[in-house]
Amino acid sequence: MEKRSQPRKRANCISRLAESRWGIVCVLVLFVILGLAYGVATPVFETPDEPWHFLYAKRLADGDGLPPLTFSDDPWEQGEAHQPPLYYALSALAISWVDTGDWQVWMQRNPHAAPGAPGSFGNKNVVLHGIPGTESWAGTGLAVHLLRLLSLALSALTVWVTHELMKELFPDDPVIALSGAVIIAFNPQFLFISAAVNNDSLITLLCSVALLVIIRGMRKGLSLRWATGLGLVIGAAMLTKLGGFGLLVPAWLSIAWLAWRERRWQTFVRYATIVACIAMAVSAWWYVRNLVLFRDPLGMRALVAAFRTHDRTPTLLELLRTTGDAEISFWGVFGWMNVLAGEWFYVVVRVLGRLSILGVGIALVRWWRRGRVVSERVAKLLVLGAWMLVVLSSLISWSREVTGPQGRLLFPAITSVAALLIMGLSALWPDRSRRIPVVAAPLFLLVAAAIMPFAYISPPYEVPPIIAAADLPADLQQLNITFDNGIRLVGYRVGQESVVPGEKLDVYLYWQALDSLDDNYSVFVHLFGRGRESLGQVDSYPGKGNYPTGAWEPDGMICDHYRVEVAEDALVPTAGRIEVGLYRLPGYENVPATDGQGCDIGTAPDIGGVRIGPSQPAPCQPPCVTAVVFGDRVELMGYHLSHDALISGEQLSVTLYWRVTQVFEQDYTVFVHLVGEDGLAGQADSQPLQGEYPTSFWMLGETLKDEHLLEVYPDASPGQYRLEVGLYLLEDGERLVASGEGDHGQDYAVLGPVEVLGP
Repeated sequence: MEKRSQPRKRANCISRLAESRWGIVCVLVLFVILGLAYGVATPVFETPDEPWHFLYAKRLADGDGLPPLTFSDDPWEQGEAHQPPLYYALSALAISWVDTGDWQVWMQRNPHAAPGAPGSFGNKNVVLHGIPGTESWAGTGLAVHLLRLLSLALSALTVWVTHELMKELFPDDPVIALSGAVIIAFNPQFLFISAAVNNDSLITLLCSVALLVIIRGMRKGLSLRWATGLGLVIGAAMLTKLGGFGLLVPAWLSIAWLAWRERRWQTFVRYATIVACIAMAVSAWWYVRNLVLFRDPLGMRALVAAFRTHDRTPTLLELLRTTGDAEISFWGVFGWMNVLAGEWFYVVVRVLGRLSILGVGIALVRWWRRGRVVSERVAKLLVLGAWMLVVLSSLISWSREVTGPQGRLLFPAITSVAALLIMGLSALWPDRSRRIPVVAAPLFLLVAAAIMPFAYISPPYEVPPIIAAADLPADLQQLNITFDNGIRLVGYRVGQESVVPGEKLDVYLYWQALDSLDDNYSVFVHLFGRGRESLGQVDSYPGKGNYPTGAWEPDGMICDHYRVEVAEDALVPTAGRIEVGLYRLPGYENVPATDGQGCDIGTAPDIGGVRIGPSQPAPCQPPCVTAVVFGDRVELMGYHLSHDALISGEQLSVTLYWRVTQVFEQDYTVFVHLVGEDGLAGQADSQPLQGEYPTSFWMLGETLKDEHLLEVYPDASPGQYRLEVGLYLLEDGERLVASGEGDHGQDYAVLGPVEVLGP
């Protein structure tokens, strides 16, 4: 009996907490604490469009009036001037007492930033951090954090409003009502945007308030007071973001449902007109202003000019394929849409989303069969669903015209999403256990939300630590290259002994500033293959963009990590060459360098190499088979001759088939000599693959085809010749001893014969 009563007691405890005010109070306290953590973990201006939202508010705070619509294809010039002004007016009041004259110091752009590219390695930061003048939260830094607190307060109100709306939908189940608020409060993406300077926080609040007014009106009935209040809220939403216009749809649907229930269509005309007229009375002046001054009431022409990233309008099918991006960014894609959470998180939220859709369908069927008393709830949910479709349609339209889908643009309908998600999850379980997913899903989000700032948001913006000379790794390749700007490249190492086309090569550069630096220099890392074919390139400020040279400490040494993607069409195998250098923007002014002996080595010194091999072993079946081993290191498996007879002066192509039996530590030269009774009649000495693949890069067990072009001397006498093949060190001429095929004790293998027919 005791074991059976324990779950009931726990359920009763949860119910009592949900029924009391302490339930929502605890949620709000946790929400604010987490929101503060997100705000601290995210550097200033590292949330979507935050610099432009701030400049809009600063302009109003400085008394410069509303911004003009700037027609520019540079978002930094266009900014958010197309946005209605309500959020920025509130923001201006919050920072009017702060001196933000240092804003340009805080807003220095990272020229290598990768916004909207979550797959990028580094350069998540759009602006520079840690430079002189941005060490404290004074000035612009203080103003940004004050505005983040304002956004957090607005979002906290959204959580409370959602709880009130959920109580309207589920008055008989306080646990479900509280869970709906928790789903919003602990959505990591909602927390991230709530801790940012962004008008999304205000439009989300106003939309949630409008939905609450609508749902309560569907229960209490229509009145002039209700219509006036709803019109004022919708008008305020229209003064916050263009999406506010869409609130007229759920408003009119609710009025239509009430008019249908009363069988009085005059009611619909009257109240629909009142709501629309009051909303337009509040907001129309903004759109009329834009029409008169710029002939663009919505500001869309300027908006598209600044933010459009499509070369062409995507098809509907292409848009549907990108809905997955919108789904994961609704739950958690941070930074400038370029910082991802762990895949485990996306797997869970995808499963929750699909289960909730299934559950919503089941619940609607059940409720529809229960008659008129419950049909009011169905009507309310349909109104919420209609609003979600309006917002989703707006997102699709935005994605067709401007950029890819961003889940945060669904936040005006986040209350609808939470209601439908909780309802769907609970509908999939029997009545006795339906609270299991209703409680488990919010708890999962709480844990995930607590992890995100520390595990995923802050690490991409970390500055590399200063290291001492004693801490340099043992495998460091010493370089001591000094650039003319006072930066020394102490050494380097690579993360892999070998890479294949399409893989990423990790290059670690160890830099040291010999003195203070006034300029910010970019680093380039280039990878070249055969014939100096470009196989990959990375350009970045040091520290993955987070540690510009202007912030370096004199004599401080750092390890700087770069990741170069090897071209998929690279000719392999080859010894890839790595070149590194510094340059200054604008103008790409390269910095000359000298080596450790003070010799000039240009502006792009070659610091070393890495093996680039095939992803699969290449077939190696020589037409002529041999079995000669040189120095127990490499076996000559066979060969192929382009001719077995040729005239003097012609070229003979000799393809050698090697198999590596022991790793080489030095670079050997391959010799191919045409020898007759009168001596040497032609030779071809070179490192393998025409010097593109030295033996020190060969791997144990590897096989390769190595072609050499030998030109027969013009004065070679007719007759039978043999080919002598071997390997030697260029420094001292020492050859490897050959064994096998009857050549014991010799330092070459004999191939052929080859007949020379004469001139």
